[in-house]
Amino acid sequence: MQEAIYEAYDGDSGTAAAIDPKTGETLALVSSPSFTPDNFLYGISQSDYDNLQNDPQQPMLNRFSATFSPGSAIKPVTAAIGLNNGSIKPGEGMEINGLTWSNGEGWGDYEVRRVSESDGPVDVTDALVRSDNIYFARKGVEMGSEKFVNGFQEFGFGEDLPFEYPMTSSTVSSNGAIDDEVQLANTSYGQGEIETSALHLALTYTPFLNDGNMLKPTILADNDDSQIWKEQLITSDQATLIQDTLRDVVEEGTASGAQDADFPISGKTGTAELKLADEENGEENGWFVGYPSEDQDILIAMMIEGTHDRGGSGYTVNKVTDILKEVKQ
Repeated sequence: MQEAIYEAYDGDSGTAAAIDPKTGETLALVSSPSFTPDNFLYGISQSDYDNLQNDPQQPMLNRFSATFSPGSAIKPVTAAIGLNNGSIKPGEGMEINGLTWSNGEGWGDYEVRRVSESDGPVDVTDALVRSDNIYFARKGVEMGSEKFVNGFQEFGFGEDLPFEYPMTSSTVSSNGAIDDEVQLANTSYGQGEIETSALHLALTYTPFLNDGNMLKPTILADNDDSQIWKEQLITSDQATLIQDTLRDVVEEGTASGAQDADFPISGKTGTAELKLADEENGEENGWFVGYPSEDQDILIAMMIEGTHDRGGSGYTVNKVTDILKEVKQ
């Protein structure tokens, strides 16, 4: 699995984690590009070292232990938090008009933008399938900062990952709090200052496949598997709702490229925009968290840097699909 994922990057920069979502076993932790450690063991020339240090792709950066903006790949977690605290109700629609939304004068000129208009009230299922930023922004504002941040803390944000290898902790913001309404709206759909590692992002999807329980990640062969890290984050019915919706994301929504496999795949895309506030355009990282819908024995959270001119998150969807097809042969 490690080799299949690394080779799939084919020179692209990014990171990925693969787990067994039913046991918590870590199957791969990938940082691309990489370097040959033998050169350091047996002596590396100054010129070779300088080349590694000055490479714009930063091969010496361990991306799998670092955190990144998850973009819309975090929306299922926002949905789960809203379902759990009652601010999101299954089947309850929200009227959303147009492609932009602002919550009034306090927002200045800032508006949340979504990629497509809806032809009727938007409920949580439709919002996930179409990846509707406005729906999640409004729900984030509606539930308020305290409930929102507490919900993410229940998913392990702001604390150390219980893992033998040191990983940077995931955070909802640089200081762990959200005091600004615009930031709250943006964080709800994976922008703002929220950051997570690929491994932690993969783990946040395990409650959807384990009746609401988030598994503890393991990496050593003698670890006990199927340990629970966070219990009953959502109900079994809520988990089933999100699980079914993740299949719809592939069949009807933003991850249609995963239909290329001859077995069903479920998952969620994410595009993390890295532009500064005064920039019209900037770099984008493309995410996809995907797994075989029926076997549910492999879950991959993959991020590729700089996908803005290569089809965005769809580029990553194709990579994950190819990996799953290879390892499931």
